[in-house]
Amino acid sequence: MAAKFRKRGGSASGLLEPQGSLKAEFLTNTNDIQGKEISLASGFSDIKSEIYEFASDVSSFFPFHSDIHEVSVLDSRRVLIKSEHAKVLLRYKCSVGFGLFNNLVITRIEMPIERKGLGTEFIANLLHISEKYELNHFSIESTNEASGGLAEKLGFTATGVDLDHYHIDTLSLKKQLKELARLTDLTARS
Repeated sequence: MAAKFRKRGGSASGLLEPQGSLKAEFLTNTNDIQGKEISLASGFSDIKSEIYEFASDVSSFFPFHSDIHEVSVLDSRRVLIKSEHAKVLLRYKCSVGFGLFNNLVITRIEMPIERKGLGTEFIANLLHISEKYELNHFSIESTNEASGGLAEKLGFTATGVDLDHYHIDTLSLKKQLKELARLTDLTARS
C-alpha cells in the first residue's frame, strides 16, 4: 500500500501531510517528511527511510511545487509526484539491465508544456541532490518523442531493443548541463 501525502489546506509553505490513515500501515521507526512525522513499519531496511527523505527532497523543487496534490512512496523504490499540471514517476537506486547501480530511473515525466526547459530544470535539480543520495547514473525509460528529445539534448545514450531507454552518468550530465547553460547565456547576450 502506498503512503500518500497531500498538500495542507491553507498552508502557504506547501508542506505535505499524510492522506488518510497511515497508522495501520506504519508501526514503528519515526521519519520526518516535510515537517510531518511519519512512522515506518518495523523490519524495513534503511532504504525505506531513505526513500521518504528522497521523496521530500524531490517534491521540494518539483516544477509547479505550489500545486502538488500527491507525493506517493509506492514501495521501497518508487516515488510518484503529481501536481495539477505535471506528473513524475521515479525508480530510486535500482540496477538496470545494462549493469548500472545506484541509478535513478525516470519512468514517467509529464509536463504541461514541452520545449520550455521544465524537464531540463527538473533533471538539473535531481542532479543537484544526486550526490547526497550517492546516485551515479540517471536513466529515462520508455521514452516518447518529447522525453527522448530531452534525453538526447542532455547527452543521454540510447539503449534497449527499441532504443527507447536512455542513460547517462552523473558526471557527464553535469558537464552537459554546464555546456547548455553556457550556450543559453551566449544566445541571451546576442
